[in-house]
Amino acid sequence: MALAIKMKHIVNIPKPFRFSGVLAKVIFFFKKAKSSTIAFVMVLFFNTFKGRKNESKNRKTVWFGYMFLILICNSVFSQNQINSEKFKQLEPSILLGIWDKENSDKSIKIDSLSYDDIPKYLNFRGIVIEALKWTDSLGENILVQSVTGRFNWKNYHKDSTSYIIQDKSELYVYLFQKKKREKKFTEKWKIYDYNECFGVDWYTGFIQKATTITDVNNDGITEISIPYVLICRGGMDPGIMKIIMYENNTKYALTGSTMFCIGEDSYGGKFRPSENLVNNKKLKDFLTKRWNIHKCENKRSY
Repeated sequence: MALAIKMKHIVNIPKPFRFSGVLAKVIFFFKKAKSSTIAFVMVLFFNTFKGRKNESKNRKTVWFGYMFLILICNSVFSQNQINSEKFKQLEPSILLGIWDKENSDKSIKIDSLSYDDIPKYLNFRGIVIEALKWTDSLGENILVQSVTGRFNWKNYHKDSTSYIIQDKSELYVYLFQKKKREKKFTEKWKIYDYNECFGVDWYTGFIQKATTITDVNNDGITEISIPYVLICRGGMDPGIMKIIMYENNTKYALTGSTMFCIGEDSYGGKFRPSENLVNNKKLKDFLTKRWNIHKCENKRSY
């Protein structure tokens, strides 16, 4: 009541306009938007009419101001609604079918884990898109693959505190292992890669149905192969492609580019093996076959 009386003294509203109705609608939108900015604009707007005597001019101005306030309220309320919907859709994991079950070793019992199945004491970054668990001769293993999506990154100039805002995205792979007689899993190794991209077309992620758990050399120690892609382009350049394999603590890698497979006009798709693969024909042949399966970009999500 005190607010309504105060506002009545500030604005001289002609009788055809029911100020109480206008104020009620403004307050309704204000409550919905929950923004102190609206309150400030509302008070500022109504104070501009203090002392005015021309009723016809006031009528037009009040209508303009009323519509202006509603537009502001609607804008803020809509943004709050969008943010609220985004918040409701947040998920700690999005399982995207990264594991290639068909080409993993059938003799190894591999279980897919939900986010809640991952022990709470394990530390990892990103949104989980695949989590697997199995046992080999070294103990129990949990593999977690995650991505961050795109976020703002401060690119500092050399030897300077000034920077420009760029886009960056990251991916992670963690292997946690629990040996016999141990009570908890501990981190055995981690893969980290990133993409600093201000391009139109970008992708930082794992290739679908490509991660394999195998024992190619039949020694009881599993090999974990992780193919992924980093893309940043504005045209038709191939992206960066890598297959990282771990066997115990030994890391192997194929590094090269994706391929545009268009018949005789195909281009890209070449790779370079890590030095420790040169004399390891069995693992090199396995990884080369995996590369040829996944190198083409055609009909993929990136």
